[in-house]
Amino acid sequence: MLNLLKICAVSDLHGKTFLIPKCNVLAIAGDISVKGDGFWFLRQFLPFLEDNKHKFDMCLVVFGNHDDSIQLSDVYKDDVPDYVKILNNTAFTYKGVKFFGSPFTIQSPEIIESMTAFDDDTLGTFYADIPFDTDFLITHMPPYGIGDTVINQDYHLGSQNLLARVWCVKPKVHVFGHIHTGKKYTEVNGTKFYNVSLLNENYNLVYKPTIINLA
Repeated sequence: MLNLLKICAVSDLHGKTFLIPKCNVLAIAGDISVKGDGFWFLRQFLPFLEDNKHKFDMCLVVFGNHDDSIQLSDVYKDDVPDYVKILNNTAFTYKGVKFFGSPFTIQSPEIIESMTAFDDDTLGTFYADIPFDTDFLITHMPPYGIGDTVINQDYHLGSQNLLARVWCVKPKVHVFGHIHTGKKYTEVNGTKFYNVSLLNENYNLVYKPTIINLA
């Protein structure tokens, strides 16, 4: 009988909390905080995880462009419990599954001042760090052409360099967020792609967490 790792994946909370289903790993793909209030992560989100830690074994966190103020501070590092791992373009292996998380996004007029926002060529240098043996990829940015479109707009907002790296690495699963209206699932070349945003374009909590069973 296969040993399945049950993963609950979410992104784009923007200061909201949600009902966590029972799982082995809670994977968060960025934009946890209210923009400009980095200490929301410490004051509200970590206590929320503590109250719900009986529902999961490990929480893997990737920050997003709305989480800048907490990333600018080293304060959170002393307050994060052992069951929470921050992935900042880094890898973490849990029960034989290799996770890699990256917080970067493409610059736009709305997020030009973000410390994790760069042009796509620069993002390519960060994504080059994604190991070839990655099983489960967590990024805030979507790959180009997959879950990266906004309603009533006919162009893609994802990263071409991220997509190129995914084609090289071929992880089993890639979860991401950032584009709230891109909520979708697709499978291409053996990789399962999920936009796991919980909020819609009006920042209303309308979507449910995505459950992924990984063998």
